[in-house]
Amino acid sequence: KELSTGTTESGIRITNSAVDIVEGFKLMGSARPELLENKEALAQVTEAALVLSAAATIDMQSAVTAVAASMNQFNLTAEDSNMVINALAAGSLKGSAEVADLTEAFANVGTVANYSNMSMEDTVAVLETLAEKQLKGAEAGTQLRSSLISMKAAGIGYQSGVFNMRDAVDELRKKMDEAGSAQGRDNVLIEIFGKRNITVGTILAENIERYDYFAEAVRGTNSAIEQANVNTNTNAAKLAQAKNRAHEVAIELGEKLAPAMTTVTGWGTKMLKVISGIIDFFIKYRATIISVAAAVATYQIIVNGLTLAKKAYAIAANIARIATEGFNKAMSKNIWGAIAAGIALVVTYLIQYVDRTKQASGYIGEFVKQLGEQKYALEQDF
Repeated sequence: KELSTGTTESGIRITNSAVDIVEGFKLMGSARPELLENKEALAQVTEAALVLSAAATIDMQSAVTAVAASMNQFNLTAEDSNMVINALAAGSLKGSAEVADLTEAFANVGTVANYSNMSMEDTVAVLETLAEKQLKGAEAGTQLRSSLISMKAAGIGYQSGVFNMRDAVDELRKKMDEAGSAQGRDNVLIEIFGKRNITVGTILAENIERYDYFAEAVRGTNSAIEQANVNTNTNAAKLAQAKNRAHEVAIELGEKLAPAMTTVTGWGTKMLKVISGIIDFFIKYRATIISVAAAVATYQIIVNGLTLAKKAYAIAANIARIATEGFNKAMSKNIWGAIAAGIALVVTYLIQYVDRTKQASGYIGEFVKQLGEQKYALEQDF
């Protein structure tokens, strides 16, 4: 967290997020397992990789791979990590081969170069010399490996008692000069390097001064530190660190809210279980529930019908009372008129009774039909 929001001792702003930095530690620990036993050394090497990432403007994983590969190939320790990133940064800054090209080449030539008494810086210088002639990456590493083996097999470069690549090139050039003619020079190259690796021999023999230039440029330099300072002393870098800080605050807030959210989630889960239980109960007993609902609906209809019937009875009774009073009055005045009226009333009542009986029968049939439709609709819904 401190790295993602602060600066290193050299004043470099690390813009990688805390999550990315943790991932960087994992990658470095995987590439150099021995560092897992020393957390200070792991932190030192990982921070160096982050600085290289900022200096060379490459992604963190590529920087971690470059540092780890260099240290592995040349048997370097955590204390050498700054030298590694400075040599890589200086080489890519002064020459044509980028950090990725150097990393690919190291995979093929690193071990042989180290066994041939070449330092990591010497190897960077040679690879940058080859890169100027468009020989880069894995192919450059492969051809340089074969060329070193060829020179050692030819017995050149042992003036000091041990093999020295720079001395080997000097001896090669001397042999070529002694050959005199162009054909004689080519024969010397073919004799030492063979037809397949003559390219590297030719480049080194004709451009040894460029090797000297690169060897000086990558030794004792602070290129990675200086370039990283330039690249991270910007508003964009400050904004990136501000975003990192905001992200960390969000994480801290989430951690503090986690207990409360757990409680709320727990109650929500319980409520869902209750609702699920209710649904299961209804599905299991839906036939009974629908029958009960239909019965309740029927009861309500009957109650409403009885209420209407009571009101109708009250009205009919009132009408009967008025008719009876009128009838009595009529009887008192004209007995035969009353008899005739009575007969007419009976006939009229009988006719209306028959009509109302048919109508009531129709109402009951319609009522039963509606009950059936309502029950069917309920069953379809569930």
